[in-house]
Amino acid sequence: MKIATCLTADGAIGTPFEASSICVFERSEEGWKQIQSFDYFPVPDMGVNHARLLLEGIASLIHDCEVFLLAEMRGYAHVWLGELGFRTWKSEGTLFEQLDSVAAQDALSADEQTPAEPGACGTVRGCGGGGCGGSCGAGGTAPQSACASSRYGAESSSLSASFGSGATIPEPEPVGEATARHYRVDLAAILDAEPSLNSRQVLLPVLEKGDFLLLEVHLGHLPKWFAQTLESLGLEAEISDAIAPSLGLIAWITPKSEGRKKQ
Repeated sequence: MKIATCLTADGAIGTPFEASSICVFERSEEGWKQIQSFDYFPVPDMGVNHARLLLEGIASLIHDCEVFLLAEMRGYAHVWLGELGFRTWKSEGTLFEQLDSVAAQDALSADEQTPAEPGACGTVRGCGGGGCGGSCGAGGTAPQSACASSRYGAESSSLSASFGSGATIPEPEPVGEATARHYRVDLAAILDAEPSLNSRQVLLPVLEKGDFLLLEVHLGHLPKWFAQTLESLGLEAEISDAIAPSLGLIAWITPKSEGRKKQ
């Protein structure tokens, strides 16, 4: 049994939008042992898009764990963690008392669930959707792509299909309304999934096509060809550190005439 939680500087359980560290605990015969920990640094007064990127980044660093202990069950963190495949819980007491309590409640919830029809996802009692972000409703159903069988659901399936034969390069991911022409490319994830590709192969066709007002690129480092290519194509980029240092960089690319449209 593994449970993730976020701890404040004084060791109390907090929320992901406070400056804190993420810890993953695993229960063994000897008790709870911390098996993973990393610090991260939220930006004060960050917007909704920034907050969601933070949570997605945190989720990408947590390994083999589907239960998350929170200080609060209200707000974005609870819903978004559910969408990312976590069962979320709140408890009372010391850290290890809460870990024990959540482990027991989670196991009981799993035992009490009735089998669902294929493609359905039942709501886990007390966890706001059991990975569906509440979209199923109590006792309801949702499309299989909304369920928590995989932390990234349809996104992982899409990447797998894209790289299944001939290392096909995936299309940029639309963000928001189509009229916004805002797209996202997770270059780091693409190159990690398919080492035979390089940054130029993935990004250059997107940059040359230029069918965007804002292109959000997540990368581990800036390629050597990046700045000169943007200049030649009439594009400009604002580079910022990702919220967690281990997540690399984010490049916000816009046509020079458009200016920055990052939220």
